Amino acid sequence: MAAKLNSNFADTYNNRGVVYIRMGEVKRAIEDYNKAIQLKPDSTDAYCNRGEAWLHLQEWDKAKADLTAAKNMGLDIIASFHNEYASVENFEQATGIQLPTDITVLLTLP
Repeated sequence: MAAKLNSNFADTYNNRGVVYIRMGEVKRAIEDYNKAIQLKPDSTDAYCNRGEAWLHLQEWDKAKADLTAAKNMGLDIIASFHNEYASVENFEQATGIQLPTDITVLLTLP
């Protein structure tokens, strides 16, 4: 029962993190993604979401590490990113942030 409860709490923290990102509260989102990962270390969604949050803070190494972790655990990070932002170009235009080439490749090439 405790494992299921932790998993549910992890999903709750992850989902609240998504809300924080949409509100522009990136650091609060990262705190929730951290908690989700602590409760459920195999949460691909939390790693991917935290990776995308790091992009907003231009923390390239952390973003790449989290996105790569989610990808290595089997998540289609390209589909996830494109579901949220449509494309790298749209992300860059909406945020005013130019992504480094290695992250652009990670988010566009299968």
